[in-house]
Amino acid sequence: STQTVSVSADHIPVFVRGNAFIPMIATIQNTASYSIEKFDLHFYFDATKSTGSGMLYNDDGKTPDATSKLESEIVYFTSVYKGNQLTLSLNNQVQKKFKAADKNITIIIHNVADVKNVSVKGKNITFNAANNRLEIPVTLEKRTAKDIKIEF
Repeated sequence: STQTVSVSADHIPVFVRGNAFIPMIATIQNTASYSIEKFDLHFYFDATKSTGSGMLYNDDGKTPDATSKLESEIVYFTSVYKGNQLTLSLNNQVQKKFKAADKNITIIIHNVADVKNVSVKGKNITFNAANNRLEIPVTLEKRTAKDIKIEF
């Protein structure tokens, strides 16, 4: 479908596909400072869709063709919504020559209301929910996977 939207110099809307994952790091001055040891993972929840997926590729930024040299990693993100439960799964796959680090991720879920419970690997955790937005701090250890369950 097509929509016409008004814009101005100080406000240009951004449209995001439902159930999309968008990883973001804090502002850096140059790529030498780039790291995914700490990042925000925005997820744009859409209750009309049952699944979503995304990925974040990472290497040292210097090695040409790092993947074929086994010097990279990929963090995969998936979502499954069924009944009153949303499950987000994170999976860090590290190639054997890459020096990966644990990741401190703040998952920010947009378009959610009435969150009753959040658990990570089966353990209930404290979460911050306000203004149709949910923030969940998660540590993803290198070469591991983690499931986050949100109950509405």
